[in-house]
Amino acid sequence: MSQFPYMPFYTGDFFSDTQHLSFEERAAYNFLLYRMWEHKARLPDNDTVLARLIGITLRRWRTYKPMVMPFLTRVEGGFLTQKKLLKEYRKCESKSQKNSESAYIMHSKKRAAKTNVYNGMAHANAYANAPANAVRHALTQEPDKNITSTSQFLPDDPPVADAPGADPTGPPSIPVSDKLLNTKLVKKGN
Repeated sequence: MSQFPYMPFYTGDFFSDTQHLSFEERAAYNFLLYRMWEHKARLPDNDTVLARLIGITLRRWRTYKPMVMPFLTRVEGGFLTQKKLLKEYRKCESKSQKNSESAYIMHSKKRAAKTNVYNGMAHANAYANAPANAVRHALTQEPDKNITSTSQFLPDDPPVADAPGADPTGPPSIPVSDKLLNTKLVKKGN
């Protein structure tokens, strides 16, 4: 199957260029163009292969060949192409490459933005889960005489400057009050 599933076809140009051909010659040329598009705008310069590609016998191809070959150009490597078809194929390749690069850039930006959002969410989740994590830690670990508050488990974060009454030089703003947290985890006795 072709890399590009459709090919631009200029019917006016085709019929004006091929009006001197018979129906069969025109059909053979048309099929060659279709097969050429499927094979990156070139076909091997081999009569047997060309006949098979367009679905006719080698004998019949050799009768059409003198009328069809003037439309085709030999290129390096033993291939045939058609100038206009090659030009259109290269335009499609160029457009496809540009679209691919644009999509890569767009998706890279989206991935970077998503990563930043997830990293921010992980940081936010650390604050949201800190009280539960501190309690879980306190219940599953040996008593530690140095733990007096869950604020020791909260990640460092710059203070929220726009929060009401926030002191930019003071500790970070924490959604749950320290007073409530301290009352749950303050060790009694020692």
